[in-house]
Amino acid sequence: RLVSTLIAVVGVGFLVLIFLLCTLGNVAALLVAGGVFAFGAVHYLIWGWWLSRAVQRQDQERGKTP
Repeated sequence: RLVSTLIAVVGVGFLVLIFLLCTLGNVAALLVAGGVFAFGAVHYLIWGWWLSRAVQRQDQERGKTP
């Protein structure tokens, strides 16, 4: 969990940097930031939330406690 937290913090910092560049008038940076944010959101939903819950359900069905 520590590694995933560090990656998330670095990712948020990257997005903040790109949004700051956008305030200087760089529209391409806004598009990149939007793409990175969308990728991160989809990645979180699929790998971080949905698959984690699927594994928990499988463990519960097998009688294992998390």
